[in-house]
Amino acid sequence: MLRQSLSRRAVQEAMWGYALIAPTLILLAIFFYLALGASLVISFTDWEILTPPHWVGIDNYVKLLQDKVFLQSLWNSAPMW
Repeated sequence: MLRQSLSRRAVQEAMWGYALIAPTLILLAIFFYLALGASLVISFTDWEILTPPHWVGIDNYVKLLQDKVFLQSLWNSAPMW
């Protein structure tokens, strides 16, 4: 009987812990995914801050993969195992 009441108490304490940390985790997730989504959308545009964004699709990524400096930096950053 003592063992059962201790486990029930431990479950209640764990639930309180999760309830107290939940708002922080929810806000952190919202701001993380909001920033991630915004940066993904911006990466598909040609946007100078003072002008409206112009949708270019994957052209930014095509230009990036054709840039020799970028490819060299990838090569330099790759681990040499």
